[in-house]
Amino acid sequence: MNFVRLKSFATLMHYRNVTKAASELCITQSAMTKRLNTLEKELGVKLFELLGKQFVPTVAATKLLPHAQRMLLEYQNSIDTLHGTNLSNSCIKIGISAYVAAEHLSDYISLLNEKSVSHRVQWYQIETQEIPTALRNASLDMVIGTQYIHDFDSIYVEEVGVDRLVCVKGKKSNCIITNPMSVVTLSQHPAVFPRTGNSIRDKIAEITANQGCQLNLAAEINQLAAIKEVIKQHNAWGLLPERYIDDSLISINCPDLPNSLAIKAFLHQERANSSVLQSVVALLRGKVT
Repeated sequence: MNFVRLKSFATLMHYRNVTKAASELCITQSAMTKRLNTLEKELGVKLFELLGKQFVPTVAATKLLPHAQRMLLEYQNSIDTLHGTNLSNSCIKIGISAYVAAEHLSDYISLLNEKSVSHRVQWYQIETQEIPTALRNASLDMVIGTQYIHDFDSIYVEEVGVDRLVCVKGKKSNCIITNPMSVVTLSQHPAVFPRTGNSIRDKIAEITANQGCQLNLAAEINQLAAIKEVIKQHNAWGLLPERYIDDSLISINCPDLPNSLAIKAFLHQERANSSVLQSVVALLRGKVT
């Protein structure tokens, strides 16, 4: 069975739209349709019904999907077996969260450049909700991120590093500090955080919700360097990675808030023993501190 057609099928099962599926695979819509028609003829079954612009899977397609995903994963494993730990012969697709893309991607690329293998790695920014499908369909070999994935029990997770977090305020802030300070008290003062979907913001939102309070947001900014500048110049507080901290900021002792953010590698369980992917994880683990 042709693995290119299987990947096209699995991708369309996810998007239910030929335009989006073709774009994901970097092919034309006509090429995508041709692959699916050929697969249907090969299997002797109808896989999709067209309803408007949506491709609705048939019962046969639903039955085929888990088998197709296993075959795609096994195909990738067979390639890894041939290459062993030699990254120079591999083509690795890695998804990254928005936080990792902003805070660590340039370091990762520099590290891989030192090993002369950066040209063998392709990077894709990905939303958390897209991770399970991307790993099941072998569209990505692994994902580097920070969020816990709740709906995917076939996942292998390995920590590659930790970012230390510090709660701070600017020297111009009139926030009265007590040591320690509860998040309930702290939340009453203006704060600056990234938008929802950022790992730091989502952690804070969960904590304040559990404490029955909410952030008094003075601003929402996704760039952490910009957040630092706003905190410095205004009456506000926030939570930043340790590398952003200098003597222009004052630390706040709030035991309710997280003091670290784990950076994790997510792999499908079927790919967890891949020597190629484990080599990449080992390289990245040496970088995040």
